[in-house]
Amino acid sequence: MQKLHPVELTGSKELKRFMEDFITQEGYPNMMCEGIKYIVDQRAREVSHEMFVETAQQFNHSLKDTIVGFMNRFDMKPEEAEQEVKKYWKN
Repeated sequence: MQKLHPVELTGSKELKRFMEDFITQEGYPNMMCEGIKYIVDQRAREVSHEMFVETAQQFNHSLKDTIVGFMNRFDMKPEEAEQEVKKYWKN
């Protein structure tokens, strides 16, 4: 039985690009690159959330207004936005 490569199975252009860009010397994709990308994206999201809240506080926005702005900016549900804003809100 012949094994098919994920690119052949899915036809994914992103996966094909990933395979071509991050190939090891042995000819296999370097999966560490995807893990590093995930960690960097997560950290960038945290920093942007923190900066948003700090900026709102510098301009004397209320907690309620900041949560509403956060929901709009980051496309979050009210509960998620409130939890995230309170994480960075300094009294």
